[in-house]
Amino acid sequence: MSTNELSGDIKQQVHKVQQRGWLILTPAVISYLVFVLVRTAGGTLASGLIDELGITPSQVAMFTSIFTYVYAFANLPAGVVTDILGARWTMSISYSLIAIGCLFLAFSNTFNMLLVGRALMGLGGSAVYAGLCKTAVGWKRSRDYAGFTGQAMAISKIGTLLAATPLVLAVKAIGRKDSMLYISIAVIAITIALFLLIRDNPESVGMKSIDELEGNEKRVLKAQNPLKGVGKLIIQPQVWLVVLVSVTFNSAINTVVTNWGQTMLKQGAGFAPTVAANIIMINTICGIITGFLLAFILKKLSLKQVTYISFTLFGIALAMLTFFFTKLGVTGFSIAYAMMGLGASFEISSLFAIARNMVTSKNNGTVVGLLNFIAWLLGASVSTTIWGKIIDSTYSSGSFQKAVLMQLIILAVGFVCFLFVKDKTIPALADEQKQA
Repeated sequence: MSTNELSGDIKQQVHKVQQRGWLILTPAVISYLVFVLVRTAGGTLASGLIDELGITPSQVAMFTSIFTYVYAFANLPAGVVTDILGARWTMSISYSLIAIGCLFLAFSNTFNMLLVGRALMGLGGSAVYAGLCKTAVGWKRSRDYAGFTGQAMAISKIGTLLAATPLVLAVKAIGRKDSMLYISIAVIAITIALFLLIRDNPESVGMKSIDELEGNEKRVLKAQNPLKGVGKLIIQPQVWLVVLVSVTFNSAINTVVTNWGQTMLKQGAGFAPTVAANIIMINTICGIITGFLLAFILKKLSLKQVTYISFTLFGIALAMLTFFFTKLGVTGFSIAYAMMGLGASFEISSLFAIARNMVTSKNNGTVVGLLNFIAWLLGASVSTTIWGKIIDSTYSSGSFQKAVLMQLIILAVGFVCFLFVKDKTIPALADEQKQA
């Protein structure tokens, strides 16, 4: 039913749900923004720890990948728990763990204790995006889901901006420990806000969802048996195709940009720390732009078409880094990182929207957890560790070229997988939307 066909009373109810939804979704988006800052800070801090503690390439990989390993393994249970308990409780608990991890980075003096802090941050962060998605499923129209998550992803990239040049300058001015202490205070404040403000869906506050008010089928927002839902999801070939595609992009985004980007630009390409951070900022700014444009673009293009654009942008960027590493200069690296930034927001939002369309809203938290589990385990953690083996002790440009070539090959495999992805509900799960 179109909005124009609704009665005045229904329109008023829809408006009230929308207003309440924004009050609830705003702290969820801010929490994801700060989590992205915390997540991205690992790559920035790792580059500084090379000078502070004299860590080796293997230790750089360990420091950045410990977060992603823990984050990856925790994502699947976190997604399931989100479907059971809802976003409010899981996000509040998760943020408490992030706060403790940040305090470890603020007060630790040894490399091992820093690893513990990063592991706690990865464990805590596992439910943040699943919680945001679950809240969005509850408070947004089904057709507005991809556009909203694209905007949320764009806003969250402010966290990446803060983890680039501003964090580099902060560490230089007041040191790593004080910088992380201030971040810890912000995380604690957000933990309190999440518990006080988040509500999982309109039904939890005596309201109806917008989809139901507008005459669409009533959605089942809470899984009765999420463990059974996991089993149903993992036997679907279409789900695994999306998982493999997510691995390829996650590998490129988190390895080339987040975990190794600062080190590659500083130690590998020889740029000054602020120049390297500025290139990362360009990547982030481009991601913000495309994130805000995604809702408009999806009025013209399908989710699959948008994802194909992402493949093209990432492919060209990785090819530039692979074959012209020593010739690019600041301008060339900026262009390559800008292209990856443009493609990142497109891919993340479109791919998760395709997954949501496949599995219905009931299993949204579980499928987000499954996607993040595999994508972060293989695409970020394992890939980051392998880079630590490929990069030599001198951080030479040739070793970085070999590592980026690996990413280009992985991206090509993902492209082949995506050719067979279908943007429609999986028949075995189609009946779940009809269950009240």
